[in-house]
Amino acid sequence: MFFKSKKNKIFFIAEIGSNHEGNFQKAKKMTYDAIESGADAIKFQIFNHNTLVNKKISPDRHKHFKRLELKISEFIELAKICKDNNKIFMASVWDQKMLKLINPYLKIHKVGSGDLTNFQILDDLIKTKKPIIISTGLSTFSQIDKVINFIKKKDISYIQKKKIALLQCTSNYPNPNSEVNLANIDFFKKKYGLPVGFSDHTIGSLACEISYVMGASIIEKHFTYNKKIKTFRDHQISMTRQDVEIFLNKINEIDNIIGNTEKKVLALEKKSKNYLSFRRAIYAKKDIKKNEKFSKNNLILLRPLIPSGIGAENYFNILGKKSNRNIKKNNLIKF
Repeated sequence: MFFKSKKNKIFFIAEIGSNHEGNFQKAKKMTYDAIESGADAIKFQIFNHNTLVNKKISPDRHKHFKRLELKISEFIELAKICKDNNKIFMASVWDQKMLKLINPYLKIHKVGSGDLTNFQILDDLIKTKKPIIISTGLSTFSQIDKVINFIKKKDISYIQKKKIALLQCTSNYPNPNSEVNLANIDFFKKKYGLPVGFSDHTIGSLACEISYVMGASIIEKHFTYNKKIKTFRDHQISMTRQDVEIFLNKINEIDNIIGNTEKKVLALEKKSKNYLSFRRAIYAKKDIKKNEKFSKNNLILLRPLIPSGIGAENYFNILGKKSNRNIKKNNLIKF
């Protein structure tokens, strides 16, 4: 599997994104924090503001993204830090020229919700032959179908080998719990037969925890060093190093609770003998004479179940049968 953690129950992506706000030293600090958190992959957003936003139409957005930029050489250094620490460096690359430069350092490509319909850059990603994770915010099933069909036509191996993963996502910052729609995780699995995960934009970790129970094998969550920073919206929906550590430990606990599909008397139940003390056997409700018929009037079902006795499930099977001996009140009925 292309999206499997070596140590965690889920493949966890710490999405630094643009939380560095154009400051390389902050980017490095967050990278090291993410490495220590236990995340499997550390992800950034790589773009050129001039090839992302129309300056004439959206001058404020153009200026906003310019402020958040890092140099490609700085991203390469961050990628090397990740590699040296056995972490996967990931990125949503929003510029074709920058993609060519950073591609050698990427093992997995990420398509953000904003570029789900950008078939030009999707075509470039397919040509790299590397696995691709796609967020599905802002989209309809019809649009997702078109993306999957486009990938099929370009390279069927992406579908056959499950090199594509889909993330349930709502592109709102922060996203209220009422708009998370984690039911889509199971729906995606059944509809597309591909690995499915969750890209979270809520505050806190509850949605991430529930997504795991719902079947997410990949979880992406924004990452920062301080959730209280007000200069950029993504900080408030992020996790810190400590948050990630707590979350991943909680996922292990959740996994223990989920357990498996076996149904048998477990070792702890045998050791405690609860399987005997909690279950009922058939006892004499009053003195029963030899050759007297067993009836509702002379039988009672009581705890404990004694192995030499008759379990309560046999109650109706012995009604009407005759006792072959005298039985005192409260004594066990035996075969």
